Amino acid sequence: MIRVAKLEDYPDMDKLFRLSANQLCQSVYTSEQLKSWAGRPWPERFMRNSSEGHQQYVMTRERRVICFGIIDVMAKNIVALFVHPKYSGQNIGHEMMKFLLQQAAERQIDSLTLDSSLNAVNFYRRHGFSEIGRSTFTTQNGTNLESVQMIKHLDSK
Repeated sequence: MIRVAKLEDYPDMDKLFRLSANQLCQSVYTSEQLKSWAGRPWPERFMRNSSEGHQQYVMTRERRVICFGIIDVMAKNIVALFVHPKYSGQNIGHEMMKFLLQQAAERQIDSLTLDSSLNAVNFYRRHGFSEIGRSTFTTQNGTNLESVQMIKHLDSK
C-alpha cells in the first residue's frame, strides 16, 4: 500500500534510506562518501522536505516502510526514491515510480527531472528517463556525489 508519509514514518524512512544507500550504492561511491551521506541518523531531513512542500509517500508491508518516494511538484522534480535492500528487484521501486508519475500527471506536469545516483541510472532509464547531463549533486547534509541528471517528458492528456 502506498500512502502519504506521516511524521511517525520519518525515523523508519531515515533507517531505510541509510540502509539502502550503504548497501546498494557501495559499488559506485567510496566508503567515505557513503559515511558522510548516509552514515548518521537524520530523520529531520524529512521534516525539512515537508516544510519545503515536497510530497512524501511510503509503501508499507505489515506496517513496515519498505520504500519511499518524494516529489517536488513545484520544481517538477523527483527528489528521492529508495527501496529497502531486502525488497530490491521485486518491483517495489517500479510501483513507487508508477505512483509518482501518476501524481505528476494528475497535477498536469509536463516533465519531471531528477538527479540519479550512479547505481540507479538504469532503473530510471527503464522508466523512460533520459540522461541530460552529469553533475556533482550536493545532498541536504552537504555531501558531494557524482550524479546523472535525467528528464522524462510526460504524456499531456
